[in-house]
Amino acid sequence: MASGLERLGECDEGGRDIIRPAPRDPPALRTSSGSIQAPLNPDRHNWLLHLLYVREERGQCGCLIAEQSRGSRLSAFTLLVQALLLRAEGDAAGSLDALRAGVELSPRSPELAKQFARSLLLLGRHSAAKEAYHTASTLCQGDWEVHHYQGVCCAQLGEIEQAKVHLASALRCGARAPSYDALGRLYILAEDTEGALQVYRRAVASHPEDAEMLTTLGLLYLQAGSYQRAFENLGNALVFDPSNHRTVLAAGSLMQKHGDHAVALSKYRAAAHTAPESAPMWNNIGMAFTGQGKLLAAVSCLKRAHYLSPFDPQPLYNLALVHLSLRQPASAYNFAWAARSLRPQHSATYGLLAIALAQLDDVGNACRAYERAMKLDSGNPAFALNLAMLLHRNGDRAAAITAHHEAERRAGAFREAGGELDPELADVAHKLVNALHLRSVFVWSSSESKS
Repeated sequence: MASGLERLGECDEGGRDIIRPAPRDPPALRTSSGSIQAPLNPDRHNWLLHLLYVREERGQCGCLIAEQSRGSRLSAFTLLVQALLLRAEGDAAGSLDALRAGVELSPRSPELAKQFARSLLLLGRHSAAKEAYHTASTLCQGDWEVHHYQGVCCAQLGEIEQAKVHLASALRCGARAPSYDALGRLYILAEDTEGALQVYRRAVASHPEDAEMLTTLGLLYLQAGSYQRAFENLGNALVFDPSNHRTVLAAGSLMQKHGDHAVALSKYRAAAHTAPESAPMWNNIGMAFTGQGKLLAAVSCLKRAHYLSPFDPQPLYNLALVHLSLRQPASAYNFAWAARSLRPQHSATYGLLAIALAQLDDVGNACRAYERAMKLDSGNPAFALNLAMLLHRNGDRAAAITAHHEAERRAGAFREAGGELDPELADVAHKLVNALHLRSVFVWSSSESKS
């Protein structure tokens, strides 16, 4: 029988054999010697490549891919594995090129589409990554990863509302912790504490043993003034991860706020081994020593915090505060001025500058520092009261009376807003009123003491 045809052993109605074309063989490859060689299937080693990859035998994977590239073109699966290996080695650009070749071979592959978009995102090409994830969403609908990273891309591009929509869709596909965290941080950036609290409460309900979620929820409660709930969540976080320095910092600061400096120091000591170069931790340790009256130890810790984070104004501010307690106004002035340079809109820093300048007998600049602090914080009566005391000590009674009236006005507004004045501040104000021989039009003492 002629080549290319085969007899199937079937007969027609007349009893004659049916002859059909035989299936065509793949085109043969002719070697240099003239012999004919069968074509190589690019998918023939996919099973072995998958086995090596899941075993994390990356060197063997690379050797197998190199061998395949010499024998024939690479399959889409081989290109995917090659891209993942290059990404793990830090070659994001090479990974993107391999994925682009894989997408050209298999444009309907959801995994290739997702990994191609992921490489674009890692390279910081957020707009292109957003479009790539949109394409991937048409290939695999209801995929948590696609919706999540679409939200991440939109957030990076400043499209906050659209990012919230995509992250909410990701949470509907699967209540994953990264989506809760990304959505919550959008609310935190928008200073929407209540919205962030709702997101993290849902996150903790879905992931009750996630220490990071518990810590963030505790910090939000702390920011909202709900100290009991903050302490509960931070305590739960410490149960699941006792060495998490972020949790320890938050819990320790809460203990310091309530004057329990010794317990806070014990917590910091346990976490210092895991984060020895954490500037916020050394700053908090320094302030805990300050609360215990160990000022020299506090200076050492605060200077270490400043060394670790030289552009953070908080250690500098605290160093100025401690040096004022050590009666070293010149050093306090230098640290306060450095803190002011890094944070020029912080009113309390100008208050420290004014105190240091007053102790250095530079009354004029001290008054100007107080006036600057009053301008930056229009509701705080302490700056105006301190200015009045400084002016009274230097014999300027008229200016002192004017500053005292301003302090009374601010204190009245603060009390009407529902605030409670510091008893020490009220005591100083009473002494100043007596020294100036004034009849105060505002009762500085609390309503409880009046009755």
